[in-house]
Order: sequence, then structure tokens, then C-alpha cells
Amino acid sequence: MTVNRFAIVGLGSIGKRHLRILREIKPDAEITVVRSGLGEYFDELKLADHITNDINDILEFPAHIAIISSPANFHIEQAIKLAEKGTNILIEKPLSVNSNGLEVLEKIIKDRNLVASVGYVFRHDKTAIKFKECIKKHQKKINYIRVETGSYLPNWRPGKDYLSTVSSRTELGGGALLELSHEIDYSHWFFNIKKIHSGYTYNSNSLDLNVEDGVEILALTIDNIPISIHMDFHSKRPYRKTKIFGIDYDLVWDSLNKSIKINKHEDNSIEEISFSYDMDDSYKQQLVTFIYEVESCIKDNKIFNDSIQIMNFIEKIKWNNL
Repeated sequence: MTVNRFAIVGLGSIGKRHLRILREIKPDAEITVVRSGLGEYFDELKLADHITNDINDILEFPAHIAIISSPANFHIEQAIKLAEKGTNILIEKPLSVNSNGLEVLEKIIKDRNLVASVGYVFRHDKTAIKFKECIKKHQKKINYIRVETGSYLPNWRPGKDYLSTVSSRTELGGGALLELSHEIDYSHWFFNIKKIHSGYTYNSNSLDLNVEDGVEILALTIDNIPISIHMDFHSKRPYRKTKIFGIDYDLVWDSLNKSIKINKHEDNSIEEISFSYDMDDSYKQQLVTFIYEVESCIKDNKIFNDSIQIMNFIEKIKWNNL
């Protein structure tokens, strides 16, 4: 199957990135953008062949692939419409704001034999992939795992009032639990989370938000290793690290510095592995991989299936149903 017809639904900051990268890797593709009609004009629109404000306009002649990058509360409804027409779908994270409609979407994807994925882009990050290889090598010698990320929401989208963005509005999928669900996803990808033992959300009251700006989670992996996860977007100094405390070594993935450090206890030596690339590389690899899976009829859908489990974890934490 040759893929040359694409749709991008939603053109916020992440939708613009997808459009720019898609045009780079598929210069001759036909790209239709579906916008809400509320946004202002920007230069990336020149990269689209067609622009519409109504998703129904792209259902008569369906795209081979649709990227859904609208606010999360619209994801499942839009994905169902597109999947029913036989469109393969890449849904930006989080998968949704809750599990409503997920069973319907799952069935359509299975019945129509479609490729589906979710934009947990760290699964395509070079350093994260190497870190996963290191974990596999030392899996049986881990005592404890700590995953942590902090950032400052007002700095996420320069030039925009953060209080008016999706991230600040719970009905659109805002709040740290959904917005920072990358950490839950790659923790599950790295370590295979078996159970969430406890989890709570909090508001630091430092950003005048009506949503949570921090989350604390305690979980257990399939190998019965305890793992704690901290996520917030109230920290003015950004960080994103995963730390493994082992029997013979400590292992640290520093996502922002694109580095891995292995501290061997025996001689206290430190081995460092570093990479050099920008974030577009991971998004590019995500799209290249998804297009390849569609063209090669690879129906693994592992990330999509895992994202359903992530949504299950999120709902349990959100409603304290642990």
C-alpha cells in the first residue's frame, strides 16, 4: 500500500510540528488540515494542500493516515469517525480524557484491520531506546526505581497566556496527570507496571490553576520492583530523569541532557553514554515508523494497546480507585 493522502486534525503547537515534519518526509503528499476555525493564521498553513473547519469534509475521500492532535476530549469521537471510513490513525497523547468510547474505537480498528498508535514519542527517542536496552541487560538486579519530571507551564508555549491553553483546562485534557502522561507511558514501556498502589494529584497554588499541577504515584512492576513517579509543571527549573538503584550499579537516564550514566558500585566508576539530536528527530521517527507500518500492513498496534492500559491507570489515580 502506498500512503500519500494525509489529514491532520487540530493545528495547535503539536499539530504544527506534525505538519512541518510530515511535509519534510513526504514532500509530494496531499495533506488536508482540519482546524477549529478559532485559531489565527500562521506560516505552517502554507504547507497544507487543503484547509477546512469541518472534519466531515475529509470523510468522503478518506485519508490513508490521519493525525489527531486536537484537544484530548475530542480524540475518541474524531478517531471513531475516521476509523469507520478506513483511515489509519495516530492519536496525539493523551489518548483521551477518560475511557468513554474506547471499546467502540478498539472494535472498529480490529474489524477494519487498521493501524493505530498514540503519540508517546519517547518510544522513538534514541536515548530512551538505549536506556531500555541497558535495563534489559540488568533487569534482575534492580532494587528500586524513581521517575521524575518537572517543568514550568508558563514557559511551555512562549507568547501565549498559559491560563487560556488546553493544559489549564480540565475539560480539554489539561492538568498534570494527563499532560505529563509520557512518564506513566515510558515507565510502563521500560518496566511493565503491574499495579498502581497509590496515587494522588495536588495543586501547589503557585500558578492560579483550577487543575492539578503535580502528581505522585507509587507502583509495582511485573517483577515486583517498587517504582515511584513524580510529575509536575510548577517547577521553574526543568528536569526529566529516570533513576534505577541496583544491586551492583545505579543507572540514570537524563532526558533533557540526552545522556545515560552507569555508576558501578564495585569500583565506583561512572560510564556515560551521550547523544546529540533535537526533539524533531523523535517526532520524525515516530511518523516514519507509523507510515512504514501502514504501508507494510503491520498491525501490531502495541503503543495503542498500551495506551489503553495507561488510560486505565490514569482513571484509577484520578478517581482514587486503587
